[in-house]
Amino acid sequence: MLSNEPLLETRLEKMIEYALGKLSADRIHSRERREAEFAAMTIAFELGEKYKSKSKGEVYLEEVKDSFGSIDKILGDLRYRPMWLYNIGIVKVCSGDIKDAESYFEQIRQCKLCVICECTDCFEYYFGMGLIAELNNQYDKAMVLYKEAIKLKGDYPCAQRHLNIVAEKLNKK
Repeated sequence: MLSNEPLLETRLEKMIEYALGKLSADRIHSRERREAEFAAMTIAFELGEKYKSKSKGEVYLEEVKDSFGSIDKILGDLRYRPMWLYNIGIVKVCSGDIKDAESYFEQIRQCKLCVICECTDCFEYYFGMGLIAELNNQYDKAMVLYKEAIKLKGDYPCAQRHLNIVAEKLNKK
């Protein structure tokens, strides 16, 4: 959860509404729409808004299906399979389906890197598995995984923030 401050939550809610509102009706099934729904889902998750996060994840998956035909079809494109496995895994995390999320993240390890990747290993795998470890209260494991994601990606604020969260939880033990 990002903050307990109502003001911050109100601002983030307005940011979500603004981002989604800027997408015109003629671009209803666009990459921008999917990205906005994905961002709204993750923001809602970080704010602890489980119902909103889950509903945004469902909208995101519907947008993917409408744009590409099916989840199986996008996962069949091996050039981008790790990216889609990660995205679906994050949707599952945000929906509270941790076991299913872990399954999607684990599948990344059997893939080649995405064709657009500049890393030597899949940083999304490490971040996703770090989330799973964190949600399962395995903070030592989460720290290792987040550190690896940061090492691979470099500037990775989301992983750094989660690393700080688990470090704080370990210090409180």
